[in-house]
Amino acid sequence: MFAPSVTYRAELHAQGMRMLEITPDPGQLLGQPLSHCLEDGWWWQCVHPEDRNRAFRQPAGNTSDEPVIATYRHIDPAGRIRWVEDRRVVTGDGQVLGSLRCVTPNRTAGHHAPQPFAEAFFRHSLAAGVLLDGERRILAANPAFCGLFGRSEDDMIGRGIFDIYPNDADEAIRSAIWQEVAGRGRWTGDLPVEIDPGRPRVLSISINTCNDAEAVRYIVTVVDATRERELAGTIDHMNSYDMATGVRNRGSFIETVDRRIRDSGGATGMAVLAVTLARYSLLRHALGGCTDVLMHRVARRLHWVTNGRRVVLARVSDDTLAIGMEGGSASVEETAQRIQRIMQRSLVIDGNEWPVPVRIGIAFHPRDGHDATELLAKADAAQLAGAEHTGATAVYHTPEPTDAVRRRLLVEQRLGVALRDGALHLVYQPQWDPHRAVITGVEALLRWHDPMLGDVSPGEFIPLAEETGHIHALGQWVLHRACHEAARWTGALADVRVAVNLSVRQIQTDSLLESVQAALADSGLDATRLELEVTEGLAVTDGTTVRDVLSRLRGIGCRVAIDDFGTGYASLSQLADMPFDTLKIDRSLVAAMAGDPKRPAVVAAIVAMGRSLGFRTIAEGVESAEQARALMALGVDEVQGFHYAGPLSGRALQTWCDDRE
Repeated sequence: MFAPSVTYRAELHAQGMRMLEITPDPGQLLGQPLSHCLEDGWWWQCVHPEDRNRAFRQPAGNTSDEPVIATYRHIDPAGRIRWVEDRRVVTGDGQVLGSLRCVTPNRTAGHHAPQPFAEAFFRHSLAAGVLLDGERRILAANPAFCGLFGRSEDDMIGRGIFDIYPNDADEAIRSAIWQEVAGRGRWTGDLPVEIDPGRPRVLSISINTCNDAEAVRYIVTVVDATRERELAGTIDHMNSYDMATGVRNRGSFIETVDRRIRDSGGATGMAVLAVTLARYSLLRHALGGCTDVLMHRVARRLHWVTNGRRVVLARVSDDTLAIGMEGGSASVEETAQRIQRIMQRSLVIDGNEWPVPVRIGIAFHPRDGHDATELLAKADAAQLAGAEHTGATAVYHTPEPTDAVRRRLLVEQRLGVALRDGALHLVYQPQWDPHRAVITGVEALLRWHDPMLGDVSPGEFIPLAEETGHIHALGQWVLHRACHEAARWTGALADVRVAVNLSVRQIQTDSLLESVQAALADSGLDATRLELEVTEGLAVTDGTTVRDVLSRLRGIGCRVAIDDFGTGYASLSQLADMPFDTLKIDRSLVAAMAGDPKRPAVVAAIVAMGRSLGFRTIAEGVESAEQARALMALGVDEVQGFHYAGPLSGRALQTWCDDRE
C-alpha cells in the first residue's frame, strides 16, 4: 500500500506559509477537512513547535530549482502526532509548490527515515520501549510497551510518559526524575504504579537522553519488576525475621538497634531487655511441634505490651525474645513490670493451660555496652543472674558478675571435670514395707563432692546439667552405676528394686530404651528389679510421649513410678491412661498431715485412687513414728524417709540390711 500524499500550492507568509490550494482532500493524510487547512495561520499552529524551524526553512536565495525536503510532526485536532515528509520548491513569484507524504509508520527519533535494523529491533523487542520528544511526550511506543499498559499506540501518542496510568507519579517525584535526567543525561529507578486499580506493580524504568542535530529525544525502557521485587522482599523478610513468631531475628535486631544508636548520636538512651522463658526446656518437651505456637503467642503479648513505644522486638534464641527501646530507667522498669504482669497469665494451647513465667535482664547504652551485640550479651547475663532471684521483676546488668553468676559458672565448669574424673557417686535410700517390716526397694540418689565447691546439691547441678547438655552423660552414668551395684547385693538386698530417676532430656532421646537395655545386659541385673521414675509434672505436660516411652520400658520388664505425686495437676483420667506401677506421694503432703486436718483425707484419697488403678503407693519424707503410724492407717503400701534410714552408700546399705535380718 502506498503512503497517503497530497499536493499543495501556498504563498510565503510571516509565519511560514499560507495554504492556497490542497488536492486531493487532505482528510486521510492530515485528519482534518480542506476548509480548515486553508485558514490563515493554520499550518503554523498544526506543526509541532519543536519542528517549526525545520518545517519552514527555505533554500538559500529564497528560490531554487532544488526541492527542500523536511520531515516533521503534524498534530491533528485529536492531538495525535502524524509524521509527514514535505517536498517543495519556491517559484519566482514567491509561491510554493509542494507535496506532503505520510511517513508515520516509519518515523524515528530524528527527522530521517529509520534504519531497518533499528526499527525492527524497537518493534520486536521483548523489552517495553518508548520514544519521547523534547517536551517528554510520547512519539512512539513498541508493542511490548503497549501490552504492558494495555493501550494502543495511537492512544498513547502525544501523552506524557507519566500520564498513561491512573495514579501517575507524585509531582515531586516527576520533578526529581527530570532534574536528574537534565543533569546526568539519564535516570534509572523503580516506581510503584497501579496500571489496573487494586493491582500495585513496580516498574523498573530507565530514561536516556538522545540528542540529534536538531532536537532532543528521550529513549525510555520499562521492565515490570513486580515479581522480582516481591521475591526480593520475601527473601529479605526471611533473612530478617523469625518465621515462627513474625518478629525480627537476632541479626536484624542487632543491625536495627545499632542503626538507632548511630542515628541518635548517643543522645537518646537505648536499653535492651532479654526476656527468657524460665520453663522453656520442659515446655518444649511437653508441646513438641507446638513450641513455635508458644513462642508466637509470647511474642504477640510482648508486641501488645510495647505497642506504640517505638521498640525493636526480636527472637534472639530458642527461648529468648529481646526488646530494644529508647527511654530512661523509669520507662524501662514500667515496661518490664507490664511484661511480668501479662506473662503471669497462662497461655492456652490445644485446650490446655501452660504457665509461662519469664526472667528479664536489662542493659543500658552506653553504661553497659556500646553496641547491640554487647548490650544483648549483658542483658542475657543479667537474666541468668535473675534465675537466682525468684520474684524479682527484672534484673539489671552490673559491671561485675554477682556471686550467684560466679557460682553458676564455676559449677558448670567443675561439673564437666567431675564427669571426667569420676567425682560423682550414688547413695541409696531404703523403701520400707511397714506392714511386713521388710525392705522392698531403694532409690538411687546422685551426689557430688567437689574439692573446690564442697558438697553441691542436686537441686543446683541437675538443672544446670539439663541446660548445658551434661544431663545425658549424667543419666547414663547413674543408670549403669545403679544397675551394677544392685546386681552385686546379697542377702535381703538380693531381690529389692532399685529406682532411678529419668530427666526430661532422657525422655526426649530416642536412645533411652537402648541405654536401659545396655545397662541391664552389662550388669546382669534382672529387668524386674529396675524401676524408672518420672515426675508428675513431666507425665502431665506430655502424656502421649511419656506414655509411649514408658510403655516400651515396661515391655522389657522394667517397673515405672510417678514421683512427687500431689504437686502437679494429674487427673484420674490421665493416671488411668499411664503405664505406671508405683505412685509416690510427695513429702510436702506427708509433712502437712500433722498441722492440717484435711491433709490426711487428701492422702487417703490418693491411696484409694492408686489402689483402684492397681498402683503400689509409697509415701516419701517420713520423718517420725507418728507419721509412719498415720500412713499405715491410711493404707499406704510403703514408706521412705529418715525415720527408717537416710541415703546410704552401697556398702553401708548392705550392712544396714544385714543387721536387720
